[in-house]
Amino acid sequence: AYTMIWISAFAATFIGMSGTFCFLLKCPENRAKSLRSGSVCQRPSEYHCLMNSSSKHYIETCKTMSWMDEGTFAVINNLQIHYEPCIHQEFQPFVILSSEVYKCAYTKDSCAEKGQVIFSNGTERTNRRCRCDYRKGFSFVIQPKQHCYCDPIQEDCSCFLVDCGYNKQLYS
Repeated sequence: AYTMIWISAFAATFIGMSGTFCFLLKCPENRAKSLRSGSVCQRPSEYHCLMNSSSKHYIETCKTMSWMDEGTFAVINNLQIHYEPCIHQEFQPFVILSSEVYKCAYTKDSCAEKGQVIFSNGTERTNRRCRCDYRKGFSFVIQPKQHCYCDPIQEDCSCFLVDCGYNKQLYS
């Protein structure tokens, strides 16, 4: 997450140049956010660093915080806080204050370890589910709660190649 800051400069006199420079700053996280919020907002709890939905740049603003539903993240639209669904690769499984995050909390699992494939893509609120590619001879190292797929947040989704013997095939 970045915010654009434009600075007009006359300081480069030693090389006889002037111009406009663009710097990208990250939205602060954790302790840096706590320090930054006090310098930007009179009430630090109102500090937000959010995507401006029209310019697609991150901006800092001071707004009353509100609760966001599962599966959403806050953006600024016409100087107001609005909510958008998590993008395809992210998910938000719990309600959270708009001032706490500038994107959905988690990145979905890729299900890309050896022998893994995606069983389901999940939703804005849930992670992907993975399975072992039995068509290529892979099976779970540890059998998950559900026979056909596993939850990568709660279970070990590791797969191994099963030796079925000559002219035999592994079925799910």
